[in-house]
Amino acid sequence: MMRYIRAFWTALQMTLRGDSPPPDPYANLSEWMEQAIRLVGAVIKAANALKLDAAALKTIKVRVDGRDTNVDVILAAINHHMNEEYPYLLRHMTRNNINAIHASNLNDVYRVSSLIDLPALQDAAIQQSLTILKDHLEKIPPQIST
Repeated sequence: MMRYIRAFWTALQMTLRGDSPPPDPYANLSEWMEQAIRLVGAVIKAANALKLDAAALKTIKVRVDGRDTNVDVILAAINHHMNEEYPYLLRHMTRNNINAIHASNLNDVYRVSSLIDLPALQDAAIQQSLTILKDHLEKIPPQIST
């Protein structure tokens, strides 16, 4: 309860002084995550257009890091990172959280690359959406917005 009172008091003081809140130092990373979520949706939409629904994507397997993984799990993992894991790391900042995001993203890039080479996903629309997703993941913003 005290946290809300302090936040209200701070906001009231800033309003009376005419101040605005400081800009989000991770705005570029947040925008990048939102775009990645949309691009994963585009991959799923392209697959659905070919009658590859979630059940079908669960049956298509790819060997990644010595384990068979299905397409649905890879796309769901990327969505989870962008929706849950990375925002949590940004809200609970420690010394290595940005490094953890970059390292996890490298794994996602590798997994998407393996999907591009998968024979079951050689349709032009799926290939294009996977390539756009991979390119976007490779362009992760360095760290803090300036």
